[in-house]
Amino acid sequence: MQSADYLRFPYHRIIEPDEGGSWSAHVLELDGVFSEGKTAAEAAQNLNAAMALWIDHELAEGHPIPRPLAAS
Repeated sequence: MQSADYLRFPYHRIIEPDEGGSWSAHVLELDGVFSEGKTAAEAAQNLNAAMALWIDHELAEGHPIPRPLAAS
């Protein structure tokens, strides 16, 4: 599998406004994957780019990629 395949999985992407007026974003299942943006849409786009880079690195290192948590 490649990073593009993982990006289609239903990971829990958390996007929240911060006190400075920007938006922060992280992925619940992928420790260390986070981003930010001036808008929620920009934060989401940046988060997808960060996810792809993180996944590519982990795959290159031979590490398993966590699967999305089950929806509750």
